[in-house]
Amino acid sequence: NHPSNGYAHTLAAMIYHENNREAAALNCCVDALKYLKKSDDVFLSEVYSTMMNIYINCKDTAEAIRCSELYLKASPRSALIASGQMYHVFEQYAQSELQLLKAVKWNSKTQSAYGMLARTQLQLRKSNEALANAEKAIELDSTYTYGYVLKGQALYQLKRYPEAIHTAIRSIKQSITSDAIELLNDIADSVDYRMVLDSLQKYEKTEADNFLWPALEGDIYDSYALDYEAALQMYLRAIKI
Repeated sequence: NHPSNGYAHTLAAMIYHENNREAAALNCCVDALKYLKKSDDVFLSEVYSTMMNIYINCKDTAEAIRCSELYLKASPRSALIASGQMYHVFEQYAQSELQLLKAVKWNSKTQSAYGMLARTQLQLRKSNEALANAEKAIELDSTYTYGYVLKGQALYQLKRYPEAIHTAIRSIKQSITSDAIELLNDIADSVDYRMVLDSLQKYEKTEADNFLWPALEGDIYDSYALDYEAALQMYLRAIKI
């Protein structure tokens, strides 16, 4: 009945969960609770967190919410972020926002908490709030690439397209992500591809040794301008760099 047996079962559950063996992971969580509940061990929060994630993967909304509530009782500071993320996965965005608003109060120096809040507010079309929280995330960590993506998406919702393009490119310069490239494509598709091309060409002039800009220009010519000759020239230029 020693709590260490509970730790072992919890670690086993985490390993099974990481390998998508959810039934085995859940069995280990149940065994862990037998040992840890007796002593109200601090490790209980890890068990509830793992169970919540198992049920999220299994798309069992009711059980995931039940475990998130137990997780919140055991460790509010960390559980609020996880709970907010869970509600986002289940597309319960209003509830997600409520949890994440609490989370940023508990975790005021954690950029990911502000980032998750901004992501949820984008789904709620609360563009100004999302922009403010994305900027707060970047303020806390200027290397937080996803913060720039979120900022760009908020600017896009606000129809501040030149700023959205600049922010997406700023994100790509830091780390090439599908989210940032998708944002550029959205602007090219729904607003004006020439606006995106102009911005990319300005960067190409100042960073002529960076293959990324002609490669992205090639994508715009190929997908939106339907100028395949220009696209080929851009791709060849990127290859030479």
